[in-house]
Amino acid sequence: MLDKVYQVTHFDGFTDQSTANHNIISFMDTWSLIMEGGMGVPPNLSTRPQAPAMLFDNTTVTGRWVFTESSNITAAYANYRRIINNVTLSMPHAGVFAAARDSKNGILQPEDLDGLGEYSVRASVVSPSINVLCVNTNKTELDPLIYTSWPHANTSDSPDVAGQKIPMPGYLNEMQLAPGKEFLNSTTLDDIFEWGPNYDRQPPLFPMVCQSPITPLQVLTSPAANGL
Repeated sequence: MLDKVYQVTHFDGFTDQSTANHNIISFMDTWSLIMEGGMGVPPNLSTRPQAPAMLFDNTTVTGRWVFTESSNITAAYANYRRIINNVTLSMPHAGVFAAARDSKNGILQPEDLDGLGEYSVRASVVSPSINVLCVNTNKTELDPLIYTSWPHANTSDSPDVAGQKIPMPGYLNEMQLAPGKEFLNSTTLDDIFEWGPNYDRQPPLFPMVCQSPITPLQVLTSPAANGL
């Protein structure tokens, strides 16, 4: 039976997943050639393969690793004594391509010259970017951020997973700033993630850590009442 409400949403979701799958396969193919050739892994992030992406199903764009000075794992280990992988990827803005192809801008296209033409476009726009910060840590260091690990947390045993503590209804009301406090719980990771008063940023809070044979340390998120 056709879902008249969510049919467009579902189609867009499948399209996005298909495109993402194509992008990651293209990226991993490049890495396969590098490893098969015995060239090894470049130590500098800026010299590693750039991330490709398919745009509008007919155009390939290439991203760039940025803020590479923050991606030195060796330097981060010397500073924090733990493994930290901090990478930022920026992709070309889709609007630049759309503007270059729009007929009202009067730009001669390669197909107008039997495929022999080319052009270069420069634009001052914000590039879509994503930052991923992975830090080697342990459960004890995360306890201040996980409600079920708090000393006076109101919890119960999960009926589905042995040994799993789950928060009782109303727990969001307890995940709030303590009276007289301006910031939530501090951790040993504050300087890495830039949380707390020194950075004027609140840390995130989580209801619990899911215990599972597949994902033993999966942190479950939820919309906290404090808007974090």
